Amino acid sequence: MAVITAPLMIFVLGIVASFYLLIRSRDSPGEEGTIGVLNASMGFSAVGIIGSGWTWAIHNLSLIHISEPTRQAEISYAVFCLK
Repeated sequence: MAVITAPLMIFVLGIVASFYLLIRSRDSPGEEGTIGVLNASMGFSAVGIIGSGWTWAIHNLSLIHISEPTRQAEISYAVFCLK
């Protein structure tokens, strides 16, 4: 069963938005069309960079939860570390 997570939804929405910009810019003449294609290209690039960064984080970082219940005011925090 596929799980739809927030990062996956952001990735899909980024692809859809970039594709929309690309399709819309095809009908625009001259400089406006060129700028539209460039905006769509930057959108596709941003989605790729964010996706690869998220993949790197999943495979290379561990989340460690630390709590100190013996202190007067209980402290709880999370730390990311390399695997």
